[in-house]
Amino acid sequence: MKITQNLGGFDMVLGLSQTTINYQFFKLHQRNLIRKKWLVGVGNVLNPDQGEKPFHLEGSDDSIQGKIAQWVSNQSQIAKAKSNKKWAEIGELIEKGKALGLNLDYAWDAIINAPTIEIIKNNSGLLYFNLIFSSGKLYYLPEETSEVKIFDLKGLIYSFTVPIGKIKITKDQMLLHADDHLNEIIRESGLQESDFRIESLFLNFQNANISNFDKSRSQFPAETTLPLQVAIESYFNRMLQSSDSPYVLGYGITRPEIKSEKALFQPTSLDFSTSFSQKKIATNQVDGQFSAFNFMMMLQGRSPEKDARVGILPNSLIELGKDTTATIDGVFAMDRERFDEYLHSLDSYLVELFSSQKDVTVDGGAFKLVNGNWVMKARHHAKRIDDTIDTTYTLTRKQIQNQNLGILVEYEFQVGIVIDINALIWTVKEISLSTAGTYTYKEVKEKGKVGKFSFLIKNGKEGKFDLQPNLESPKIAFNEDPNLLHGSFWDVFLEILSFIFLWPIKIAEGIVNQIAVDLGSNSAVIQNKKLESLRKLNVLNQSNQVILPLGKTYTYKNLRYFEKETLIAYDISYAIVIEK
Repeated sequence: MKITQNLGGFDMVLGLSQTTINYQFFKLHQRNLIRKKWLVGVGNVLNPDQGEKPFHLEGSDDSIQGKIAQWVSNQSQIAKAKSNKKWAEIGELIEKGKALGLNLDYAWDAIINAPTIEIIKNNSGLLYFNLIFSSGKLYYLPEETSEVKIFDLKGLIYSFTVPIGKIKITKDQMLLHADDHLNEIIRESGLQESDFRIESLFLNFQNANISNFDKSRSQFPAETTLPLQVAIESYFNRMLQSSDSPYVLGYGITRPEIKSEKALFQPTSLDFSTSFSQKKIATNQVDGQFSAFNFMMMLQGRSPEKDARVGILPNSLIELGKDTTATIDGVFAMDRERFDEYLHSLDSYLVELFSSQKDVTVDGGAFKLVNGNWVMKARHHAKRIDDTIDTTYTLTRKQIQNQNLGILVEYEFQVGIVIDINALIWTVKEISLSTAGTYTYKEVKEKGKVGKFSFLIKNGKEGKFDLQPNLESPKIAFNEDPNLLHGSFWDVFLEILSFIFLWPIKIAEGIVNQIAVDLGSNSAVIQNKKLESLRKLNVLNQSNQVILPLGKTYTYKNLRYFEKETLIAYDISYAIVIEK
């Protein structure tokens, strides 16, 4: 199968904007899940003697700040003794420092702002990570007998690349970074560790080349280069090594097996990539606001093809956002071929409605592709003495259309009736009526008209698809002028005509009424399992696919079809939005 590049070879993709990810970091920082204050002293990490193990200062803020001050003072005395060539005094002061736990290599006493990430052009596995200092000092010891160098950190930015990591975790671990609202969602989601895989996507500092900073994004004096490189790399590699990474990009929940029809769009695998975009809103230009971090999903146990282009989207999904008056949080997109599975389920619902009617059979038990359109033919045969009435009901699904509030799926409903009247005193006469008929007479008072089943698929709450029906019953009329009929034959036919309105047309009207009942209100008793699965379908719910740390429940809007890209997509926002 040839890979389709609209979604990089995946079935569904949730693209979250760079600004949304950075907002998550801001909230994590605000709640101190990303540490605001760096107050730490670290020793035995740069050039330790044999047998010496790395350590860091512990205790209260006042205690650590006091020890840093002692260390600075002790190193000043060592440097002074060195200047005066008092070698014995140097040795005594070094041993004193070790005894007091002051043999530090560097120390931080700084406040950092919320860090930010930037998506990199032509690299889907790395992100720029920008560490921004609000205020504070970095203390650095170049060598054992020197003074401690102190650098002012206010306004400095240190930027480096970090790979994106993915690791399987437990449900309880996922709760680590959840606020109360999200905590409740996760706990009540019914997730079972045996049924679901939960993966954490995070910034993998342990495998980052932190000392290789980006010169174009970093802002600090040249003389601080080496101290910052050494101290920051040591901090991330050692201080965060044994802790749960607070820099979580999100959680993905996938289901290895699909056990229910209700899981029509539930992913069975999750991957990630990034999409860079240079686009900006003219009135509110923010770097990276159209760049996206992509949660890429496959359905029903399928795997993406092994291809060098897998995961590479031709453009950022954020660029498809309809609401360009402000930065949107993200865009969710589904491959058109996958969306067709939803349409086929809607087809199946209609097939079941016709099949459930007495003496009605559906050709092949399903819709069939005829000249590019999906068509269903249902037939009903009735007999009155020696006369027969054969009715054909034809549903044709038209091409989907974009509407203001969603996507319109429309079926044309045609009816054709052929009546064969057979009596000993006549030869067989055939009379036909249809939705294309133009002749009226007696009970047939209007020209024929094709009926319509229109379903507007709208964004529902929490990612569900809502179906809003608009139904028009078909009308039939004679295909030939009935005034040409005459004599006693006509009297017999009029009796048959009454029978037509009591049965074949009543079937059509009954189906229309049944759809209206099924979709008329949330309180309606739904008998049809196909329709029930469609109404309960949850396309993107945080409890079964993608969860952001500290994220609220999404609001969905602007469901639409992109014919050129062969995508179904809608915008995602955190705010409560009135659909436009």
